[in-house]
Amino acid sequence: MESDEGRSLLSPKRHDDDGPDPSNLTWGEKAVVLALMTSVSFSTNITISLVLPFLPQEINSLGLPGQLLTGFVFAVFPFMILVLSPLCNVLARKLGRVPLLYAGVPLQASCVVVFGMATEFTKSPTGVVALFLVSRALQGFGAAMANLAIFAIVAESFPESLGKVMGFNEVIIGVGFMTGPVLGSLLYSYGGFALPFLAASGVLTLSFPFVVAFHRQHEAKHELERERERQVEEARGGGLPRNFGSDQAFYSAEEGLTPSSSQRELGMVAGDGGAGKPGGGEEGFWAQVLEVVSWRLVLSALVLLIGTG
Repeated sequence: MESDEGRSLLSPKRHDDDGPDPSNLTWGEKAVVLALMTSVSFSTNITISLVLPFLPQEINSLGLPGQLLTGFVFAVFPFMILVLSPLCNVLARKLGRVPLLYAGVPLQASCVVVFGMATEFTKSPTGVVALFLVSRALQGFGAAMANLAIFAIVAESFPESLGKVMGFNEVIIGVGFMTGPVLGSLLYSYGGFALPFLAASGVLTLSFPFVVAFHRQHEAKHELERERERQVEEARGGGLPRNFGSDQAFYSAEEGLTPSSSQRELGMVAGDGGAGKPGGGEEGFWAQVLEVVSWRLVLSALVLLIGTG
């Protein structure tokens, strides 16, 4: 029998596995979820790190301590994710995950443009740095919305291989973070301060089609579920036994239309609005959020120490 380790992340669950498949996603549907996760993670982390090679000298040219303020610019992004993630969780419950994606990705892209054009909006050195900090903070808010929605979607879509998928996501985060300084240096030397941020905003925008694709996929699943429920109600009205609905619920569970116990343990059970609802293992979800944020905080602290040294 094939082991779980040898199975592709996109492979559907085998029929001989124990229990129902909670997501029942096809290969293509899983590919959309993975593409959404990797594109947002990669592009977000490019925008985080691309400023490192040239931002200190730009701030120095304004007559301000560049290394120190660069540390604050780095720190405000993960700080906002850490502080606003609980608020984003509340928004996800009320609005659903898809609206958070539609808000989070464009907000990040817009804030990156504002960051790159800060010197065009004001000539005051203090005003420029203030725009740096405000745009970076709002970008962190957008990242908090997008990350929380994506983590919930991934946890629901890959309940039996969540560790493998999130490990893959950590690799993508690292690749994006390493790519940022190289890309930023090249674009800065070629086109000045604004060009790296305009390019990074474009990369973020390229992830938006995957948001739309997931939304359509998500709506199709819900429409199928609503149609099945309507058929059950019509069958009950036609005089079929009262336990007919229970039988249908059983088959729906077999087809992945009801949440599994593993999803409940993760606290990722989808509500009517598609929002993740807290379950017995919500602590595990927040541990994942903290893991993503913590290494960014460490890097920001190192930059601050260098700047004050």
